Amino acid sequence: AHAMTLALRGSGSSAAAWVAGLATMSAINLLFVSVAVGLVVCVSPVAGGSGIPEVKAYLQGVKVPRMLRFDALLAKSVGVLCAVASGLVVGKEGPMIHIGAIIAAGVSQGSSKSLNVRTMWLKSFRNDHDKRDFVSAGAAAGVAAAFGAPIGGTLFAMEEAATYWSQPLTWRTFFCALCSTFTLNILLSSRRTDHFGALSHPGLITFGAFLPSDSDWDLRELPIFVGLGVVGGLVGAAFVSLSRRLTVWRLRAVVTARRRVCEVLAVTLLTTFFAFSLPLLLPCADHFATRNSTSHSEAPWRP
Repeated sequence: AHAMTLALRGSGSSAAAWVAGLATMSAINLLFVSVAVGLVVCVSPVAGGSGIPEVKAYLQGVKVPRMLRFDALLAKSVGVLCAVASGLVVGKEGPMIHIGAIIAAGVSQGSSKSLNVRTMWLKSFRNDHDKRDFVSAGAAAGVAAAFGAPIGGTLFAMEEAATYWSQPLTWRTFFCALCSTFTLNILLSSRRTDHFGALSHPGLITFGAFLPSDSDWDLRELPIFVGLGVVGGLVGAAFVSLSRRLTVWRLRAVVTARRRVCEVLAVTLLTTFFAFSLPLLLPCADHFATRNSTSHSEAPWRP
């Protein structure tokens, strides 16, 4: 979207060119999101959403039907790829937690009911206790892969997801999260400009570059930070209240498969319109040129 709008801006585009560009981008995004919503509606409805509530419910003793099946893994993996590619404002953290839990559950059982496959491996883990522990480790591996933080993944599984925990499970989960982060770094190093085997990648989700390391903080800035915190808290509370009311309304209104599909398509069109139009209305600079000039003049500080 950014490259297309910059091209239209530089060429002095007319209304016809703007409409053609918007229509092209909308068609591409609708194609991707149609694949994602089709998988959720037709293949695995439990794959809808982030997947974190389902994983937490399972670890607390609630049996969620088909949440750890292969069809849920397929719908979640392909669906999140298509949803992100369509331009929707969705993240990868929740889906990766669900994906990690499904893979861990399948490994612990050495079988798949969806594929009708049952191996002779790992028979000693085919019980509810070990399966629950594997799901906890899989959820931690998903967080570790998303943020490049094995300790954060372990703490998430310990404090947020699981209700039963033990000291041996802590080290096993931490080792699983380490392996997840290590594998992610190896895979990312193969597609970057640096050498293969570099282990300094922050993960799949980054928050951009921070201020240069030689920037100083001043006492006069503290009231501004306090004000930002107060405003952010009020806006966050209003957002939570609005989200709750919207969720209650959706539970009553969006009840059929057709309405669910129409809802996703409408949100995609609205998101595409704003993503395509705002760069034309507001002054902006080329991100790549700004990043290159910053890298030559002053390297940004990274945590």
